[in-house]
Amino acid sequence: MKKIIDKKIFLVIAITSVIGLIFGIMFLFLLDKVDKLLIKTELIDFIDLIKSSEYNIKESIINTSIDNIFHFILIFIFSTIFILSPCTLFISFYNLFTVGFLISSMFYTFKLKGILYIFYLLFPFKLLNIIVSLIFIMYSLKYSKKIYLFFKTNEKINIKEYTKRYSLLFLIFVISSIILSILEIYTSIFLIKL
Repeated sequence: MKKIIDKKIFLVIAITSVIGLIFGIMFLFLLDKVDKLLIKTELIDFIDLIKSSEYNIKESIINTSIDNIFHFILIFIFSTIFILSPCTLFISFYNLFTVGFLISSMFYTFKLKGILYIFYLLFPFKLLNIIVSLIFIMYSLKYSKKIYLFFKTNEKINIKEYTKRYSLLFLIFVISSIILSILEIYTSIFLIKL
């Protein structure tokens, strides 16, 4: 029976993600007062823009989808070039770093009300999108490992079939990420306007 989750790869991704989250939370505290004030102003303007009905939902969906597709393409490319496969861990670090930074920035700007905004912006679709990305990173690292073993040990693998399946997974994850991005934007805007 095939292992669906490689425990070593899962552990490396989990540790990288947790470190990214912690660094993201701590990063705000390393900034000077001017940068903190800029972040505070930007977040207040962002929330006010959403509440004002002038927020461009279509543009936000396009930008978020492009950003997510770009991440998946990078993961796909990094995993197919075995030497670059560890770079996929930087994407897991980055994803959770931005979440950590969002959490600390919202709490810094809005205090207790920031917890509501954090909830509105992250739950459930942003977190699901991150989980989808982390799962794809796990599959990508497994794919890279297979390619490495194929060339190093001449292990009997139908590399063409394996690449086909991996490409199909890539498309499934990209489509699910786009759907989650659309749901994320509509849900967070709806909740913030309440």
